[in-house]
Amino acid sequence: MNLPVDMLNSIYRRDTYSTRVQDIVPLDQSRAGSITTPDHGPVTHTQAPIVTGTSVIALKFKGGVMMAADTLASYGSLARFRDVERLHRLTDTAVLGATGDISDYQHVQHMMEQLM
Repeated sequence: MNLPVDMLNSIYRRDTYSTRVQDIVPLDQSRAGSITTPDHGPVTHTQAPIVTGTSVIALKFKGGVMMAADTLASYGSLARFRDVERLHRLTDTAVLGATGDISDYQHVQHMMEQLM
């Protein structure tokens, strides 16, 4: 892909920053199965997430990786579900963790279980 010289110059100038990936590297809309679009972000399985989770954190240390997540899931703005597990052991060396839409997490979890 050949980027215009002006775009390359703006990318590497220290005083110019962009938080949008598509401003720096335009997405190829001709690719089938693209996981993002410039206007809509990542593909999700629900259009308006209703039940969402909050934080997951992973820390790498000399002996491995530690992951932690709370168990709260919100229904809209209500802290509705207090026992949702958002970390799932896939193998002895792989753990799936998720924030955001719980139905997307359940879908990915189901796909991963089918692959294992």
